[in-house]
Amino acid sequence: MQFKSFINIIILLSTLVWTNDSLATPITIESTFDGNSEGWGRSGDSGSSLRYSNGNGGFIYIQDAASGIVDWFIAPSKFQGNLSNFLDGFFSFDIRLSILSNPTAGIPFATIRSSIGELQTAIRVSNPIQDLKAGQWSTLSFQLTPDSWLLNGRTPNLTEFASILSSVNQIRILGDWRSGTETVSLDNVKLSGNVHAVPEPSTAGALLLGVIGLSLLYGRRASNNV
Repeated sequence: MQFKSFINIIILLSTLVWTNDSLATPITIESTFDGNSEGWGRSGDSGSSLRYSNGNGGFIYIQDAASGIVDWFIAPSKFQGNLSNFLDGFFSFDIRLSILSNPTAGIPFATIRSSIGELQTAIRVSNPIQDLKAGQWSTLSFQLTPDSWLLNGRTPNLTEFASILSSVNQIRILGDWRSGTETVSLDNVKLSGNVHAVPEPSTAGALLLGVIGLSLLYGRRASNNV
């Protein structure tokens, strides 16, 4: 019985070496706009403008001219490249809309683009606009998993989703939520995830040899005591 208990403990310890959550390191890419616009841009209506405000600790906003072209906030280069480590993580941002009437239905809240294709949030602007309230900040969060996004109007498979995340060339956030003039404010944009470290081969190998050695030693002692 003692020998079996010892073996069970050894197996448990070995498993913990490979599955310990303490090996996961949180990672983030974010824009808090605490001091400036941090390189964010705008695309869309030529009459609209992107501006910076130092209120609320700092944020950016689009003054929409409403000439019929959709405005977007364009993320800077730090939100580009290989973002594979953020798979299963989250993409979130704070948004504030000046007016909620006449929403532009059917437009995604955000998009992630690569040369392979464009992921669009499965949730889209509708009437009424979710639980947002005019003039108040709201946090929107989207998990970076296939079921929260669309690719060509359908749910992407995991391979497609991961391939796009591995070569992102643009992230956009909607800056045009209604048919008509408005002010759309943006703050605290964040990509968050975890990197799971793998034990170095030398460390894992040494530990495994130690476990085997202890098992053999204990087994011999148990045999000698029979």
